[in-house]
Amino acid sequence: MYHLLPCYQAMAVITVLLLGSLTTEAQIIGFKQAQQATQLTPAQAQSIANQTWLFTHASVGGNMLKGMNALAREDADRYVFKIKSFNAQNQTGLDQLQSGCVYHASRGNPGWQKKYDIFDSLIRTANPSATKLVAMDKLCYIDQSADAETYLNMMAKLEKDFPAITFVYTTIPIKSNKNRQNLQRQQYNDTIRNYIRKKGGLLYDIADIEAHSPQGEAQTFKIDGKQCEAMCDSYTRDGGHLNDEGARQVALGWYAVALAIAGK
Repeated sequence: MYHLLPCYQAMAVITVLLLGSLTTEAQIIGFKQAQQATQLTPAQAQSIANQTWLFTHASVGGNMLKGMNALAREDADRYVFKIKSFNAQNQTGLDQLQSGCVYHASRGNPGWQKKYDIFDSLIRTANPSATKLVAMDKLCYIDQSADAETYLNMMAKLEKDFPAITFVYTTIPIKSNKNRQNLQRQQYNDTIRNYIRKKGGLLYDIADIEAHSPQGEAQTFKIDGKQCEAMCDSYTRDGGHLNDEGARQVALGWYAVALAIAGK
């Protein structure tokens, strides 16, 4: 009996090591979670007020920020974030970031690889003083050919090198068109979702929000025998950019992500 004890001890040590090495809980914030942000309580609003965000994006990101501003106009006590801009190339002011603000860089559409590079460089060269820093990069619907593994590898390295920063993963925005390009976006987004479910982390599922009507009806179609998401027609005027209604829905998702971070 006693000669087995070291084996049990070794197994216990291995178990502890394995448990200690597990990544954080998987949290995917989509349409359902976004709706919960319509009823933020004063206590919840206070819990996210100390967060500071860095956000790199292009045109759809600009739509999202308009949605954030619209929410603040509806109820500034409930939707507390202030939107401020900065230049991702020279990182002006990144050493004095203030809490309660979303600092955003509209870096345009230089290609998906360059977008990753800009975000990675920004994090690695900045020295922000914010104590509750949240960082997020978002591709655009024109980046359907982007490589999901490249994105996941970049994010994993950043998380390892900067453990004090909360990194938020994102899905690629989709379009209302029912075509193969949306299938490419679906494949990219499913790769990100599966990674988060397996490895853990926080995902802002923009595509899932876009793919549900305000009443919660999923907007899907089939192509090559596969189920694929499409943007709700009422969220866009041109098939890709968000109108006021779409921007508000996605902005609610942003607040749901902030609440998930505050609850950690």
